[in-house]
Parts: sequence; C-alpha cells; structure tokens
Amino acid sequence: MSIFDRSISVQVDWMDEGKFMVTGHLNDTYHEIKLNVEFSHPKLEIISIKGEFIRHPHQECLPTLDNLEKLKGIRVKGDFYQRIQELAGGAAGCAHLNSLLYEMGQAVVQGRFAKSDELIEGLEINLPREKWTKLWLQMMPGMRNACIAWSDESPMVKKADEAELEDIDVFKSQ
Repeated sequence: MSIFDRSISVQVDWMDEGKFMVTGHLNDTYHEIKLNVEFSHPKLEIISIKGEFIRHPHQECLPTLDNLEKLKGIRVKGDFYQRIQELAGGAAGCAHLNSLLYEMGQAVVQGRFAKSDELIEGLEINLPREKWTKLWLQMMPGMRNACIAWSDESPMVKKADEAELEDIDVFKSQ
C-alpha cells in the first residue's frame, strides 16, 4: 500500500515574443503547487515567475512565494539549482517549490532544443555530426558537462572538439 505519491508535470510553450512560458504542477499527498515561469530565448533567463499553493500542509508555507521575485534574472545553466537554493531555499524557502522550479529549468532546456529543431525544420543540413555538435556547443556553451552525453569525456564531445568549423557548407546548395 502506497503511503506517499507525487507527480510533476511541466509544459513548455513558445511565445510569439521570442520567449518560453513554462507551466509546472506538483501534486502529492500533502501539496499542490503551480508555477508559471517566463524564460528568455536563447539565454534561458527567468523574466517573470509566479507561484501558487493550491494545497499546503501549513500556513507558514505561504510566505515563500514572496521569495520568487528574487529568482528573476537567474539563468538555467550548471549552477541553476544552487542559485535557486541560495536565493529562495533553506529556512526561507520551500523544498517542493524549488524542486518543481528545477524540473521546469530542465524542461525549458529541452524546449530550446525543440524550438531550434523547428527553426531548421525543412532545411537540408549538410554537416557531419561532430561539426554539428561543435556548433551546438558554441551556441550553447552551458551544455558542456551538463550531462554524460555532453561531458568533456564523451566520445561525441571529444570528436566535436577535434573538428574544424572553418569554411563549412552548412546548407546544401540549391
């Protein structure tokens, strides 16, 4: 018999103004929390953030929502969770709210990839994988060492680091 259950859902939407709107929802045995965060593109900087406790175990939880304003301006990169903790964690924060925000940061990174794919959809790319990877690392340096696939020790990244990008023909001639 389960004594605790938690689900987190995150949706990333592209806004016409060139930004992402990310909506997160955490629902567990004790909490129901919603967050709406607007991120810049491509830097993934928090532009606006609004949270709501729909269900919470203590009235003392509510003041943590005031700390969300402190998070404006931070970027999703390697130290994202640490920055959340520094600005809105510990004795003045909510571990559940911060976990939800961290998941939303991870999701918007994937949203940025999806938007990039959409922007180049239909174009015939003429670029070997190692050069394409090198190009991605130049466009989004925060990807380096963000996970095992993008680590300095990854064969994919090692090949990309050795690749030359001079005079490349990115798009096939028409």
